[in-house]
Amino acid sequence: MELDRVLALGEGPTKTAAPAAWVQGLFPHGAVPVLVGGAAVELYTGGAYVTGDLDFVGRVPAPVARALVAVGAEAALRALRGLARRLGRRDATNEEIERWAQEGP
Repeated sequence: MELDRVLALGEGPTKTAAPAAWVQGLFPHGAVPVLVGGAAVELYTGGAYVTGDLDFVGRVPAPVARALVAVGAEAALRALRGLARRLGRRDATNEEIERWAQEGP
């Protein structure tokens, strides 16, 4: 599904599941990140719990980082900052994040 169609979906678990699947679809087989946190709970509870973000655990290969940047710098930078937090790098600089978008972490 194209990202524009994903973002136009109504609220609820479908609105959470579709972008999660879109992001996971960017990754090569065997390297797909795992959806965790509130979004995973939202899907598990069928929408009884609602969240506003997606958290993934896994590495971001350079081609995936470039694809995220291609759809919009703001969304890509949020995703890469989330990766930095998952890697325990709460102090990751914008320069590092921009480099990761080009080369991968």
